[in-house]
Amino acid sequence: SILNFRLMLLPFTYIGLPIRANPRKEAMWVSILNRIKSKLSRWKHKNLYMMGCISLINSVLNYIPIFYLSFFRISALVANKIIGFQRRFL
Repeated sequence: SILNFRLMLLPFTYIGLPIRANPRKEAMWVSILNRIKSKLSRWKHKNLYMMGCISLINSVLNYIPIFYLSFFRISALVANKIIGFQRRFL
């Protein structure tokens, strides 16, 4: 109480990363999956050529999970969901 620290329960989020969460469970990756879905839903209504769609996927969607991937190993289920989102967008 002197240093004004508060006791937190695990798991909690620090700098956007879940601390003590299980990266094998899909629940940890829900925020990234939702972020990718929201990006795709905004772009879906635009008139984009095929190369425009491919460059959007390569420049934006592939880099959204990079911060998480630098700390955690992604499960095959989550990786396949991300790839499925990208394929359906094309």
